Formats: sequence, structure tokens, C-alpha cells
Amino acid sequence: PELGQNKRDYARRKEELEQERRELKNYLHEKIQLDAVTQAQTRFSESEAIVVREVNQLTLHLIGISFSAGKTVITKKAIKLLTKLGDFLSLYPKTRITVEGHTDSTGSETKNIVLSKDRADAIMRFLTEQSGIQEARITATGLGSSLPIASNKSRDGRDKNRRIDLIIYFSREP
Repeated sequence: PELGQNKRDYARRKEELEQERRELKNYLHEKIQLDAVTQAQTRFSESEAIVVREVNQLTLHLIGISFSAGKTVITKKAIKLLTKLGDFLSLYPKTRITVEGHTDSTGSETKNIVLSKDRADAIMRFLTEQSGIQEARITATGLGSSLPIASNKSRDGRDKNRRIDLIIYFSREP
């Protein structure tokens, strides 16, 4: 009888410890994301990035990086921001990253998709080659003019739409 009670006590304690482990893992997951938000808001000025936290991800609208119409060249100003970005991403090595390229609505959408992908690829190359971000963590995609953040009817609006968004995904895996 005592052996059976010991087994039940052991099983109950094992389940309690497993529940505590799950709770701690969830707490740590949440804490890492909140830290990332704070770090991003501290490191990047309002003219460099807009920080948006969502469930299990952080989006940086890199408003400090813009491209000339039809171009994929990273400007000197953007290099400074990308260097800061690489340092920030290095703090969270267990995250996955998607670089989204966007264009304004001038030109054909087919060309805009290619152009936005080329811009995203340029940013991804910089982060992997200059900042040491592992290629396995990062992907690039081109979304063309499908997600404007401003009106394409003005030069200022078109400038804002030629942008890069960076999405950081936080995995629950250890």
C-alpha cells in the first residue's frame, strides 16, 4: 500500500513540476518579447523605425531606410541604421526574421514585385554579410505596392511607400 501511495505522490509531484516548467517557459517567452520591444524603442529613433508588437512577433517599420524610385541601392544613411539593426538582432539569436520590401504604385505591379524583392534581398545580404546574422534565420520577400502606408498620389506618400519592414518572430522553443 505504501509503495502505491509513493508512486501516486511521485506522479502528482512530477505533474506539478511540469506545470511550473510550462508556466516559467511562457513567462520567459513573454519577458524576451517585452525586452525586445524596450530595446527597439531605446535603440531606434522615431525617424528610424516604428516598433509594433504583436503576438509572438515584433515588426519594425524601417522608415529610416528609403529607396530612390526604381533603385535598390542602400544609402549611406541606411548603412548606419542597418548596422544598429544588426546589433539589435544579435541580441535575439533564437528569432526568425522576414525582410519585407515594398514599393510605391508607379510602374507595373510585376516590376514592383521584382523591385521590392530585390530591395529586401539587399537588406538581407547586408544583415548576413556585414552584421553576421545567420542566413538560416532570415528570409526576404517582395510585396510590391500591395500594402501602402501612405497615398501614392503625392511624392511624399510614394517616398514613404518605398520601404522595408522587418518582422521578428519569437519561437516558444528553447
